[in-house]
Amino acid sequence: MSANSSLEIDMALFLNVITSVQRTANLRGGEIQGLPNAQVIRGLSGVGSIPSAINEAKVSAEQNDFKKALDTVRLQSNAFESIVSRWVADVSRIASQGRMPGRNQMSMQKIQEVTSARTNMQQATSPASRAFQNLIQALEQAYTIQSREKKLVLTPEQIKEHLSQHGNAILEEIVREHFDMGDKLSVTVDGLSVKIRPRLEKGAYYYFPKKRLIAVYIGPSDQKNPHFVDLSNDQVLDITTSQLVDTIQRGGLWPLTLKCT
Repeated sequence: MSANSSLEIDMALFLNVITSVQRTANLRGGEIQGLPNAQVIRGLSGVGSIPSAINEAKVSAEQNDFKKALDTVRLQSNAFESIVSRWVADVSRIASQGRMPGRNQMSMQKIQEVTSARTNMQQATSPASRAFQNLIQALEQAYTIQSREKKLVLTPEQIKEHLSQHGNAILEEIVREHFDMGDKLSVTVDGLSVKIRPRLEKGAYYYFPKKRLIAVYIGPSDQKNPHFVDLSNDQVLDITTSQLVDTIQRGGLWPLTLKCT
């Protein structure tokens, strides 16, 4: 990818996230006091560190490290949504308790203030959520284009030799360096019927993250158990169908496509 590939990302998208998140730190109209149990409704607490993290992601994008930028933004987006969810839950609880007879009962005016605060915060958080999604989509697109344009001159045999040096401790970042990872396999068990989706394909690569190894599926054995060959040592994995199901459910199993020209 060319040196100016960072231009594929509109850097204003980072600023949009930062400014919209900062607006949620304060509640429009000011904090609400005079609530039962000395509770106070304020803006979102915990969003102060997000802008600096987004700035770090911006630097990564400017350096064409779209994967790092994307991971950072996704992490911050999830953190932001968690903060919003907790705030909404807390305010909803206060409003609900305030409507019930008893010492926590609030006046209609105070209930209206709480309800308005929830509406105002929704109006502030919605743009921030959209800004996150717009940035994530832009980074995903840039990373996809970058991955497609990245060509490896290694042959499958050279890849195999390289991976074998890592034995049974192949980290995901090493896997991603040489392979595109598909969607994690899923499994459904109905009595004696086992369905794995997508179906295992002969000659296809698979990553076992729990065991940190890459193996090639070579088809069912005479007992119809799945047969894989561990690329690090060319040994057939001794695995039964039930063990494969357990592997998928507990550790996951990922199909791989070799990045190779």
